[in-house]
Amino acid sequence: MSIQQLSSLLGISQQHQSRHELGEMRIHVDTLYSISEILELDIQELMSDFIDSYSCTYTSDKKEKDNLLVAELLLSPEQNFSLYK
Repeated sequence: MSIQQLSSLLGISQQHQSRHELGEMRIHVDTLYSISEILELDIQELMSDFIDSYSCTYTSDKKEKDNLLVAELLLSPEQNFSLYK
């Protein structure tokens, strides 16, 4: 399906749709739902790459914070200070 066809079915301009695709503009949840219906995809399937990416980032950040907390408990104040330089 072309961007022209999708834009037409969504009732938005091609420029508006391009801004969504380029990440210049946030996409409204209603629009995501409409896209999933047009493409005959479950919304979770449509968003799977984003959800996986967010989950990995969150998990990575959480592990880093957990590691710093463990280091704070195990190291002396002088050693601990060097972690945050």
